[in-house]
Amino acid sequence: MNTKKTVKKTAALCLGLALTVGATACDFITTDNFADMAQTIADVNITSLLSEKDAKTAQALQTLIDGGAIDTEIPKRDLVMYYLSYGHQYVENYGYSYADTFKMLVDTLVDRKIVAQYAMVYYLNNNEALSAQGCLDYIASEKSATTLTDKEKELLGKHPEALALKYFLTENGTVWTEYDKAIYTLKSSVNSSLDSTEAQYVEASDEVHDHGTIRTTPTGVNTETEDYYVAPETDELGETKQYEVYTGRNDLDECYGYEAIEGSTKTTRKKAYGVFLANLDGNGFLLETDNTSKLTEMDYYYVELGSQLEQALITKYTDALIAEGEKELTMNNPTDYLTKRYAETYAAQKNAYDKDHSAFETAIDALADDSFVMYSPKADYGFVYNILLPFSETQNQLYAAAEARSTSDSELYKYRANLLRNVVGKDLRNSWFNEHEDENYAYQAEAGSYFGEASNYLFFENNFSGEEKYETLGQYYGKYAYNGTVTKNDDGEYTVKPNKLTIDEFIAEMEAYIGYAIGDTSKVSGSKYSKYVDAENESYTLENGDFADYGEFMYYTGKVEVDTTAAKDYFVSSTTANKALSAFNELMFAYSTDTGCLNTYMGYMVSPYKTSFVPEFEYAAQYVIRELGVGGYVVCPSTYGWHIIYCTYAYDTGDVYGGFAIDEMETEGSFSNLYAEAMKAEYSSQYANSVQEDLIDVYHNDDCVTLYTKTYQDLLDLEA
Repeated sequence: MNTKKTVKKTAALCLGLALTVGATACDFITTDNFADMAQTIADVNITSLLSEKDAKTAQALQTLIDGGAIDTEIPKRDLVMYYLSYGHQYVENYGYSYADTFKMLVDTLVDRKIVAQYAMVYYLNNNEALSAQGCLDYIASEKSATTLTDKEKELLGKHPEALALKYFLTENGTVWTEYDKAIYTLKSSVNSSLDSTEAQYVEASDEVHDHGTIRTTPTGVNTETEDYYVAPETDELGETKQYEVYTGRNDLDECYGYEAIEGSTKTTRKKAYGVFLANLDGNGFLLETDNTSKLTEMDYYYVELGSQLEQALITKYTDALIAEGEKELTMNNPTDYLTKRYAETYAAQKNAYDKDHSAFETAIDALADDSFVMYSPKADYGFVYNILLPFSETQNQLYAAAEARSTSDSELYKYRANLLRNVVGKDLRNSWFNEHEDENYAYQAEAGSYFGEASNYLFFENNFSGEEKYETLGQYYGKYAYNGTVTKNDDGEYTVKPNKLTIDEFIAEMEAYIGYAIGDTSKVSGSKYSKYVDAENESYTLENGDFADYGEFMYYTGKVEVDTTAAKDYFVSSTTANKALSAFNELMFAYSTDTGCLNTYMGYMVSPYKTSFVPEFEYAAQYVIRELGVGGYVVCPSTYGWHIIYCTYAYDTGDVYGGFAIDEMETEGSFSNLYAEAMKAEYSSQYANSVQEDLIDVYHNDDCVTLYTKTYQDLLDLEA
């Protein structure tokens, strides 16, 4: 593993967050914990080599080092924290020795220190308002601020590098976004970890209720957007409120922006915080002089703060390099670059896939927002969603018995047809109701949602609220209410009972909801297909003849009249095609017991050749792709029950996207938009990574780095 090429990834870790939840002392921690953890394992100072290229800035950097603004030493504590955070996985899961793991972590810490020092060099050279002396003056002013307690002043005096990083991150106090975000990231991580521990105490005192089988939720549920943070807020009196860690030793109303878990009390929070402190102490990170009643009066906080701010500065520097890469791309005409890149990729894929169709299958099975397949060697490949309404346990047992005694396929299929008449579907989202607010996804919807005969309970309000805090859910329409009765008791507990739908009732429900989603029910229509549908009572039967081929099993076919079948518009949410597949996807989460199709990129990939699917499903899936195309749907049986199969995309031969369209670059979700964003990100990221890799190649050597191997030899000598 080349650790020098993973700086950006590894630098993103906050050193000690593993200690905030459930961590226990390591076997290799020595008796005199703090003294051992304070030993220096490496010293990093790039000024000697930097002076050969930029003597003035090298001197400025040395001034900061001499003034205590930059700590060139890496303590053993950081190495152990990195091991606790993620390094242990290499020993436990990947077969690494302790020696190899700790050598890799030392390299990572050194590389991080090099990039952080050079980030300061970068801003000294690119921002006239910043200087070494200005930084030292800023530190002197900040560490004696009147808003600080005496203990906080003392600790900042011990950790002036945190203030130096703040100086560069805020550009001498003029730009606060990155700094505020770093503080929020640190404190919210501690709060989240304390929440996890506290939940164990809350649950222990509450009655535990069975909410049924856990139901898979769509990717992104209740997920905060990447750039979200709780910014400080100044009220009309000029007092600033900022996000805080809730320990139980402070009051909840003092913790602006933090929401306690349901059932939280001061007692349960104090217990969780006690576990946190015990973990710190057990791992040698708690000082006797710490005031444990206040996080900002503990040495550990400033260790973490320095780490978080260092990471924030590296991220800011990386973003600046990415911007440079984008500027370079712009100067080179991005349109020409993207058009040329598309043509080159298309030609390469055509050459490869014409020779080997299996390579094409592998490629389309791995589609992603940044992984595109531009050429198809053959038509009739495609993707489908699948809703499985299964046989009950009793029906499965009856079918197995019939299978054992049947003398012919026709006899068995006739028996199965009789069982299929009694298969029912039901809404499986009962586990999404929970009396505990932080585990509940359900909410009562306002008018304007689709209810039909269902309740008015919808799910994932956060993701559909329009707030910038939460991600939106892709390909999930979000207006299909729980299909059943819902009663909420006085204690907040839900009693839910799903309605049961026959196959015909489910088809009607599906068509009605898709029609609602696209705004026109007349564009959704189908009919009974199988010759085994009894004309008199329209029940499914096999009494009309012997089995000839799997096409005779198809019970129902239909089609949504979509406005586009083009791959380039697949993810454009305003299209009829996207609304229809989003509605079907939501129904799949509600009803299907085939969970393998949930949270896939476009559904199941279906080849026109022999597949691993059961034969009835294979035939129907290939049929809906080949004959009906995008928006087509087929209902067929198998040994598992009823399958409702919806075609999300069907390939023709040749250019999948019809080329890169410059005028569609700004259409969110379109291929040209996704492709442009992916290629620009790739170009600028390669530029940024190349610069950082060059830095490491130049400065990671004996001139700039001194290793004190003896101080961590005990870790290298550990046996797995």
